Amino acid sequence: MRLKPLRILGQLVETVEVVVPKRAIARGETLGRDDVIVERRPRDGQGSELIGDSRAAIDKVARRALLAGVPLRTGDVQREEIVAKGELVTIVYEGPGLLITMRGRTNDSGAMGDVVSVTNPQSKRTLQGTITGPGRVSVKPAIGRIASAQ
Repeated sequence: MRLKPLRILGQLVETVEVVVPKRAIARGETLGRDDVIVERRPRDGQGSELIGDSRAAIDKVARRALLAGVPLRTGDVQREEIVAKGELVTIVYEGPGLLITMRGRTNDSGAMGDVVSVTNPQSKRTLQGTITGPGRVSVKPAIGRIASAQ
């Protein structure tokens, strides 16, 4: 028995996984687990800024209106900002055996864990702190020795 040559014709298309909204999402709306799906799409014509993992989109806020079926890009979503620019916040300074709170005004907006600048309205001094909750910024104590008057 002799084998005859076999000719196969076709087209090879490279695909990539992308996150796609299942429905239209309004600007400022938070994306949930049921709002997105991961699909395989041809790589041609797709930018390099596409989100390929659904965890990168879930619990994020839409920066603009998103259409159903259009792949998400990294600039389409952001973490939810819990402190707005110019908002009055509580500044918390906590050290060993010491807790000081005061009011301050943020110079930046940010999400949980972001580092922002905060200005104390009385002293006009600007501090860098980490957002630890809505309306709350924690300032870390300076590392080193505290000078004592002798």
